[in-house]
Amino acid sequence: MKVKPQAAILIALMIIISGISVTSALGLWKTTATKTPAKLKDPQYSEAYNPADIRGSYTFSDLSKLYNIPIEDLSAAFGVDPAKASDFKCKDLESPNGSSQNKIGLTSIKLFVAYYLGLPYNPTEEIYLPEAAAKILLEKSSFTQGQRDYLKNHTIPKA
Repeated sequence: MKVKPQAAILIALMIIISGISVTSALGLWKTTATKTPAKLKDPQYSEAYNPADIRGSYTFSDLSKLYNIPIEDLSAAFGVDPAKASDFKCKDLESPNGSSQNKIGLTSIKLFVAYYLGLPYNPTEEIYLPEAAAKILLEKSSFTQGQRDYLKNHTIPKA
């Protein structure tokens, strides 16, 4: 059986359109990214989002909503202007001390969020926090002794 080229094109378009329609109706077709991190697998923290899943495209406003951390604490911890904090993207964070070998970045935000909320977080590299972030954590969070020691040895003093 031979199929004319026009018929083959029409059949292919019908299959594509019906496939998109069905998956859209079932809620499986998404054309926009969602800003929802994965949840922790540990049953003790089953309702908490995993700080390791924070992406650079998240804004401080996103973090505040998802992790229930006041945006004021986030901006103060990382030295971001409070007026610009809600739209500040995590990937735009740079070390406050340009000459420092210990850079502040996205992993610093992940560590801060985990420690702030008392969630487990096992860094795969050395992560440093600014002194302001360490002060906020010491005031508002409860730590294990291991976390306290890590923070003490991984804080960059204010220049």
